[in-house]
Amino acid sequence: MKKLFLLLTVFFAVNSFTKANVSFDDLQFSDETNQYWYYIESIRSSDLAKAFHTLTVETYEDTDLIKYKPVVRDNEEFLWKLVGDANSFHLINKAGKVVSVAQSFTATNGDKNCVTASGDIAAAEELTIEVWKDNSDYVQIKYAAGDYFDHNSTYWNPLLDFVGNWTKDGEGAQLKFYSEDYFDQQPYIPEDGEWHYIVFQKGDVVLERVEDGSLKTAFPREDADGQLWKVVKTGDEYLLESKAGGKIAYATDTYTTTAAGTELSLLKADNISFPLTVIIKRDATDNALSQTPNAGLGKIIGEAVASDASVFKFIKADEIDFTAYPDHSPVISNANSIYWYYIVFQRNNADLYLTDMGENQAIKVQNLYEEGEQDTQIWKLTGVGNEYIFTNKEGNSIQFKENAFLDYDSKEQNGFVTVSDITEATTLSLRKEVKSDYKGAWTIAQDEDTNSGFNPFGGSIANNYIGLYGLTDGGSAVRFVLFEAEDTALEYISVAKAQVSVSNKALKVEAENIKDVTIFSATGQMIDSKAGYFEFMLPSSGYYLVAINYTDGTREVVKVVLK
Repeated sequence: MKKLFLLLTVFFAVNSFTKANVSFDDLQFSDETNQYWYYIESIRSSDLAKAFHTLTVETYEDTDLIKYKPVVRDNEEFLWKLVGDANSFHLINKAGKVVSVAQSFTATNGDKNCVTASGDIAAAEELTIEVWKDNSDYVQIKYAAGDYFDHNSTYWNPLLDFVGNWTKDGEGAQLKFYSEDYFDQQPYIPEDGEWHYIVFQKGDVVLERVEDGSLKTAFPREDADGQLWKVVKTGDEYLLESKAGGKIAYATDTYTTTAAGTELSLLKADNISFPLTVIIKRDATDNALSQTPNAGLGKIIGEAVASDASVFKFIKADEIDFTAYPDHSPVISNANSIYWYYIVFQRNNADLYLTDMGENQAIKVQNLYEEGEQDTQIWKLTGVGNEYIFTNKEGNSIQFKENAFLDYDSKEQNGFVTVSDITEATTLSLRKEVKSDYKGAWTIAQDEDTNSGFNPFGGSIANNYIGLYGLTDGGSAVRFVLFEAEDTALEYISVAKAQVSVSNKALKVEAENIKDVTIFSATGQMIDSKAGYFEFMLPSSGYYLVAINYTDGTREVVKVVLK
């Protein structure tokens, strides 16, 4: 199983982050017993380049010179320790290079002094560190000649030049120190060209480019090119390119994809609920790219004030755990196709299964039964308009019943039992609740308008009865895990209201009074959903289910084959 985690690597854009530096008063000097490592940033370089430039060593004309470059994490040449005290110390990096003397080099614009590095500490100059302009957040470093570290701004280029010398309190002498764990405090921004999922933390959904180039949120799935993105650095900003084609672009209140794309800023989100997350902004606005009108499945992408609906993480394509997500919306069974599911409660490692304990007995959560004994844990849904009957392979259906069971204090509690007569079953509804701890969780409600539903009474523990509790509680979170599909028709099915046609991967649905149409794969994976214009591009050969909801509350499910 692939695990979901962040791999923090390579470069970070400094203007994107709120960085907490180590002040002059908190700097610690190393000795033989204690080692304190720092990144040392040049404020001048960072302001000009809008990138995190820190002190490192680069060889020029066979001499190791000191300069500022965009930092690379875990590269020992970018980490430095101060050995001694503020009045006399050596500056040494993890590669063993120590800051040495200023040496003259000849360039096209004349001789310039540059600070060198060597492996010989005995020959190295002792340095002094002090506060920059009475501001203890910043420091400056002086070497023996009496001058201060600064950019050799006329050597080649202010962003490329080596460290030279200048006077006290010069702008280029302004330095910040950051502790070795700096990167652990920053979100991951890829710059390596690899494909990633953009995973919104609120709603547990990913950003997807659909066939017409627009953007929406969806559950992550394998081999979905529209869900894979890479970043392309363009100076100080980024383009976000889809593996399905096109780059994210702003288009009058919404985002879509175009060939050119829009240059965007990737910023660290100042969000307590979701730390180490990222938001996207354009230079022209303070608003962030966001799920609208709120977070969840199938939301369009627009702009809004940065909120929980805006924050996301980049997850590498091969590091996302698809088993943490459900088989999307369960497919509703009909006379032509039956889809059987385990209904698995997410809390406590998702190992509790909705179980029929016998006719007229209160249902419970149980651990998974052994193979061959699972019919009472395998369910199908039938019905229309989000009013469904739940029936298991034993032939029993769920019914709401007052005083269905006795609790641990022998008090009667309302709950659910099973009945063999399907006409006595209670219709139930599915609700999608946003639960950050439970990926893609659904809840089972008494009806569409209620805020209470299935929840193990007394906690998510095996053998507890199913009672009623608030749907926002984590105990109500369930996944529908496909057990099997029983298919009786693999060709186009004509239906009473709709005309469904397929031509060159284009699927078209025509009928009057359609509310919305959703396309599912054979395994119950949602491919697309639309309200208004019902034409879809199917991704590959195979058969699909087309769920058509009408404004009168009725529903039809059509099966089509793309050969």
